[in-house]
Amino acid sequence: MNEIASGKPAGSDRPQGQDQSGDLTIDAPSKRRLGYEPTSGLYRIWYPDNWEVIEASDGVGVTFLPERGIAGDHIVYGVTINQMEFNDQNRVEGPFAGRNYLERATNALIDSIRKNNSYLSPGSGSGRQAKVAGRNALILQLSGVSPATNSREIVALQTVRVQNESILYCLYISQEKGAKQILPVFQDIANSMQILK
Repeated sequence: MNEIASGKPAGSDRPQGQDQSGDLTIDAPSKRRLGYEPTSGLYRIWYPDNWEVIEASDGVGVTFLPERGIAGDHIVYGVTINQMEFNDQNRVEGPFAGRNYLERATNALIDSIRKNNSYLSPGSGSGRQAKVAGRNALILQLSGVSPATNSREIVALQTVRVQNESILYCLYISQEKGAKQILPVFQDIANSMQILK
């Protein structure tokens, strides 16, 4: 999946390795976890200690990648977290009804994701309400055949309102082939989320 605006992991100027699309497997994620808190102090999260951390310059965004998590400039396995400001005057149609700020902002985010990753589509009925760090959240699954890997990609999107006019979002990106191995890690990361502001 191309990062929403830049085509790179959140804020990264990371040199890109050789395209790994021929080998979509990753090393087993470590069971040891390291804590991460961005310079903004907005949240805290725990991730496998054998994953790379690529921080954005905005003090909020970060991408966690296992080895071989990128094919060219395309994330094939990993987690991206960032904050998105949303002007509630801008209404965007999407999979959520738009009854509240979080649903409207999430629809706008999904629209942005799909503009840069047109092969991704929301799963029918996959949108649901949840709790993240005790706050109301939304979860939606998108999927499609990635042009970078020619395999089915699954992206789980999680959003939560954090401050005035903004949401915190997490994108959990996997290839269908390796989903069984990595989904428990994604669940651990999601469950570890603490929102500090």
